[in-house]
Amino acid sequence: MTTWQIHDIEFDYSIEHSIGAPKEAVYEVLADMEAYPEFINDIASVKREGDLYHFVARAAILTFPATVAVTKIPNRSVAFELVDGPVDRLNGAWLIEADETPDQTIVTLAIHAETDDRGEWLLR
Repeated sequence: MTTWQIHDIEFDYSIEHSIGAPKEAVYEVLADMEAYPEFINDIASVKREGDLYHFVARAAILTFPATVAVTKIPNRSVAFELVDGPVDRLNGAWLIEADETPDQTIVTLAIHAETDDRGEWLLR
């Protein structure tokens, strides 16, 4: 299930998906943020510096840098908060939950972003 809403200068997005893999395997993939460019088309590169991750992201034909602070709870979540980037505020998390069987995992990505008029085009 996917939901998203844009209201003035705020954007909320959520997507939930069941994956045919155990929670531990799903967490390992999501926690390895430096590998995101391999499977997330809108991420051009990621470099880690402690708990900070420096991304180069794509928006249409443009690229822009962003730095996020990341908090990981093994086998439960990978949360992120914007430290520096093209919008005023951005935070979110990958949430990982067991599904009905041990080899199924429910993954939810939830993101909230806010900006002023300068970055409103990016949210759309």
